[in-house]
Amino acid sequence: MKTKVYLGLDTSCYSTSIAAVDMNKNIIFNKTILLDVKAGEKGLRQSDAIFKHIKNFTTIVDKQNIEILAVCASQKPRDVKGSYMPVFMVSDSIGLLIANLVGAKYIPYSHQENHISAVYNHLNLNQDNFLGVHLSGGTTEILKCSKHDYKYSTDIISATMDISAGQLLDRLAVSMGYSFPGGKYIDDLASNVSNVKELSEIKKRINLNISLKEYGFHFSGIETKLKKYIDIYSNEVISKLAIDIIGETLVQGIKKMNCYIDSSIIFFGGVASSKVLREYILNNDTFINTTIHFAPSYISSDNALGCAFAANEYMKGNYNEN
Repeated sequence: MKTKVYLGLDTSCYSTSIAAVDMNKNIIFNKTILLDVKAGEKGLRQSDAIFKHIKNFTTIVDKQNIEILAVCASQKPRDVKGSYMPVFMVSDSIGLLIANLVGAKYIPYSHQENHISAVYNHLNLNQDNFLGVHLSGGTTEILKCSKHDYKYSTDIISATMDISAGQLLDRLAVSMGYSFPGGKYIDDLASNVSNVKELSEIKKRINLNISLKEYGFHFSGIETKLKKYIDIYSNEVISKLAIDIIGETLVQGIKKMNCYIDSSIIFFGGVASSKVLREYILNNDTFINTTIHFAPSYISSDNALGCAFAANEYMKGNYNEN
C-alpha cells in the first residue's frame, strides 16, 4: 500500500531540498543537497545555482512508494509583493509539474514561510503571534509574525542594512581558507574558545562594537575590521568574535523593542543552527522572561519540511484560494 504524503520543495541560493510528511505530519523523507561552490568563491550566480538545482533533482531522492496528496513549493523569498529571486523558479516549476502530473493540489509558498513552518511544526508550537528572527546567508531580520491558517505574515521590525549574518560568517571563513558556505567551520572554530576574559580584552583592544541604528544594523564594518586581524589572532578567536557580535546585535536589537520582550521568539535559518550563537542567546539575561525557541540544526537550516507541513495544513483545512 502506498503511503499518502504531502510533498514540499525548496531551491535556495545554498541548497536543493525536497521533503514529504504523512497525514499526521510524520516525516517520510527529508533530503537536502548543498550547492557546490568552487574553492575560494563566495557563492553562485543565479544562473549557475539554477543549473545545479536541476541537476540535483535527478539524484536527490530514491524511488518512493507514495501517493502525493498535495505539493507545496517555495516560489519567492518572502510573501510580499515584488519579492523575487530566480532560483525559486526551479522549486516552483518542478512542484507545479509534479502536482499536475499526479492530479494533486499545488500550493505556492515563500522561502521565509517554509523556514518558519518547519520550526513551528517541528516544535509543535501553538501560538498565533510571536517574534521571529530569520538568520541566513541572504537574510537577517527581526520580524513580527502571525500565523494565519497554513500561512505566516511577517512585518520587518529591524534588519541588516548591508550584509547578512550568514554573509559575514561565510566571507570570514573563505578569507581564512575554508570553503563556502563557511558557517559550520566558523561555529566549530568558535566552540574551541573558552577564555572569556581574554576574548573580552581582545574585543576592547580592537574596538569591536555593534552598529545598531533605529530600524536596523550593520555587519559590513564588522567584516572589514575582523579581516584585518586574521593574521594576528587565531581563526578560533576571529570566529568567536564574529558569532558573539552577531548575538549581541540581535540581543540589543530585540531589547530596543520593549513591547515584544515578553513574547515568544522563534529563531530560524541556517545561522540559527550555530551551537555557539544559541548558547550566547539562551544565556543572555535580556531574555529571562522570554520563551526562546530553537529547533535542531536540520530543521533550522535549509530544508523543504515547512512546505510539506503547509501542504498538510492546507488540505486538512480545506482553504479557499484568495
